[in-house]
Amino acid sequence: ICDPKKSESAIQLMANSICDYDRGEEPEVEEKDVLVWERMSDIDRLETVWLMPGVIPSGLITMFISQEGAGKSSLAAKIAGNVTSGKPFHTAPDVPREPGSVIVFSAEEDKNRSLKYKYDYPEVDQNRIIRIQTVLHKDEDMEFDVEVHTQLLRDLSENIPNIRLVIFDPITSYVTVNENSNRDVRKSLRPLIDYAAEQNVSVLLLTHLNKKVDLGMINRTIGSRAWSAVPRMIWGIEVEKADDDDGNTRETGRRFLLPVKYNICRRPTGLEFSIGDGAGAGEVVWGDHGVVRDIDGDLSDKSRGQINDNFTKALDWVEVRLLGGAVLSETLFAEAKDFGWSKSTMYNVKTKLNIKATNAGQGSRKWFWELRNGKTDAPF
Repeated sequence: ICDPKKSESAIQLMANSICDYDRGEEPEVEEKDVLVWERMSDIDRLETVWLMPGVIPSGLITMFISQEGAGKSSLAAKIAGNVTSGKPFHTAPDVPREPGSVIVFSAEEDKNRSLKYKYDYPEVDQNRIIRIQTVLHKDEDMEFDVEVHTQLLRDLSENIPNIRLVIFDPITSYVTVNENSNRDVRKSLRPLIDYAAEQNVSVLLLTHLNKKVDLGMINRTIGSRAWSAVPRMIWGIEVEKADDDDGNTRETGRRFLLPVKYNICRRPTGLEFSIGDGAGAGEVVWGDHGVVRDIDGDLSDKSRGQINDNFTKALDWVEVRLLGGAVLSETLFAEAKDFGWSKSTMYNVKTKLNIKATNAGQGSRKWFWELRNGKTDAPF
């Protein structure tokens, strides 16, 4: 009721103006972050299933790391051969297996020569070895990128039966992100982690060591530390060295696959193996026994990744020790052991100082070490 009384048209105009009144935007209600949590009692425990018992788990990422030429690729090819043949691995000779297929990414090998040679031996079923050539995108070839193209591996499983192992050699050739960025590397490898778990496939990454010899093996992957954080198992390869008949330090032929990281099991036993002159997988021969050996030798701070000065101390000690003349190498080894320095470290010192080794006598297996241009008391 209006007083004074207004016309119907005036009342309608007033009503319209009220409807058009802008009350402003509704204030936004701030959404708070909420922690998502669960009780440990609600989490199911999964037992580890192994492709190669004690060495390579199924559904997870494993890494082999070493200097170039140590035998990573040949060893991977040997393992692939076991997968395709269905023969039990020597780490569990009584565990029966079914033949499986293997996917191989190889960026550094000549496919017609070195790569073919590694996989060309009687025990391997080459029909089950699938080498990935490239990614075809709109009639153009592209390099495989694990962050972008891992879905294609899932698609491949529809055509390739029973894929059990995927090898990346080296893995750094199949990422396009900044290798030194933890965030980028983890994000890039996430699809590969998911693929391995979903398909129950073992993924084996091969990579080289960086040049920081004063760090533990786990911190010597090329690039970001995320490379060593993602795999559940990491194995390093050590090549044994000794003096030959001419006093030169050479490889003995023995190599060791030694545990570096093992998040899913107790510390595993290392494995000894050797490779023939041709470096083919058919020439990889496993040793008869396990090996208890520390791949980091004298790096007492390896678990924290701190720079260790033991090698520098060993250098200084050997140099001073030999100033008075030549000394039997076995004497040096025994004395060095008291300081906690291994034979491997001593041979590295020998190379660094360019030490001369001379045989103690005809037919003798003893060697004198001496500084070049230094004094000598050796009987020669």
